[in-house]
Amino acid sequence: MLVCALSVVDDPERDPVALRYLIKHYRQDVLHAGYSVNEAMLARPKEILPEPFIAHLDELRHIPLYELCERLYRLLSIEQMSDRQDAYLFAFFDELSGYLRDNPADISTFLLYWQEQMQRIPIPGNEVDGIRLFSIHKSKGLAFHTVLMPFAEWDMEKDRNNATNWCVTDEAPLNEIGSLPIRFTAGKIQGTAFEKDYHEEHANRRADELNALYVAFTRAKANLYVWGLSEHTLKEKKLNETVADLMRDVLETSLDEEDIYISGTQPVIAARKEEAEEKDRYTEVNMKSYDGGFTFRQSGEAETFIRPNDGEKPDEETLGYIEQGKLLHYIFSKIETEKDIDRVTEDFMRQGILKSEKQKEAVRRLARNGLRNEHVKDWFSGRYRLFNECNILVPDPESSGHLQKRRPDRVMLSAENIIVVDFKFGRTNEEHGKQVSMYVSIMQQMYPDRKVEGWLWYVYKNKVEKV
Repeated sequence: MLVCALSVVDDPERDPVALRYLIKHYRQDVLHAGYSVNEAMLARPKEILPEPFIAHLDELRHIPLYELCERLYRLLSIEQMSDRQDAYLFAFFDELSGYLRDNPADISTFLLYWQEQMQRIPIPGNEVDGIRLFSIHKSKGLAFHTVLMPFAEWDMEKDRNNATNWCVTDEAPLNEIGSLPIRFTAGKIQGTAFEKDYHEEHANRRADELNALYVAFTRAKANLYVWGLSEHTLKEKKLNETVADLMRDVLETSLDEEDIYISGTQPVIAARKEEAEEKDRYTEVNMKSYDGGFTFRQSGEAETFIRPNDGEKPDEETLGYIEQGKLLHYIFSKIETEKDIDRVTEDFMRQGILKSEKQKEAVRRLARNGLRNEHVKDWFSGRYRLFNECNILVPDPESSGHLQKRRPDRVMLSAENIIVVDFKFGRTNEEHGKQVSMYVSIMQQMYPDRKVEGWLWYVYKNKVEKV
């Protein structure tokens, strides 16, 4: 239902099956009314689906994806479904959260991901009888009466063909280059300036594998069974390459002969009486979604620091100093020309960043007033190649091989010159000029054949200063 609702929000005309599926199951599973497929095909969506959903598709389309799914969960009253499906809902939102860390947040791309991958991901159930499957990382913090651990034979220190590490060395002349991508292969790294890094990486890798083994071994309350195929023995005097090799060597050197079972049946070690009698218990956790708001709080010092001088005071009734400064800074980082102001502010209204029409109009007035300045108007004319709030990586003068980030508000490139602009929303400060001067110096090093200009724009006062 959630996926079909997303499809309807994205484009009601593209997938008519999703709309009819949503109608049928909303009526059948949420409202608990009998409903056939034929009735769902003939029904009018406005008569069946809740009005806050079907009448506000345009607004819903502009809500961030994760918040949109929670909103749909509430609008469609999915918690009213008689057959609880919380395990699926938790898994859905967990996967969605993981997806958003590395992927775009538009609905269409996520629906494609759902079709190609996510719908086939297995969902853990609430049942406790029988064998439950976990990865070592997923089992961390849990405990079980008996743990079965097959395939305990992963590599511990074997070089990987594609293992590349970023390394820094003090050995000349390589120390002048900074960080270097080095492929760690034992036969080629030994005797080089990066041999120490190679051994350190192997030590860290072994520590990681031992930590994973420790987590796995400490999940069992009573019985632990481990299977692993060891390729080497102590007699061959080879370095432990796999976890199984390590376990075999430890067993052969640490245990008495009668404690090692080569063949036959190993007796089952009984748990303590209270553990043996204790049955696995679990508590069912139901899915809940809350419609919460967000507020911004600041210290008194923050307002004092950013408060403009007399004559620069904005409409305090409409927007606070800091709030207006943050909003305008964000707006100017999103627009390329004056024509973009209405679109960006309208998007902010839909997302709830701007809370009222009054705020939206106040931001638009101040932005348009700034663009009346001839310099500012040129910057937003659209004739430059634009870089808004892009990071520039530069060497750290205090530490060889390390990098620092520099982030000018707006960099504009043309065939002849480069213009660097920083927006300011508080009082003038000499540090502002030093900051822009540094940006200019960096750009001159990057583009020695072009003229570089640096500017400060104090937006409230609509004053520009050349640095």
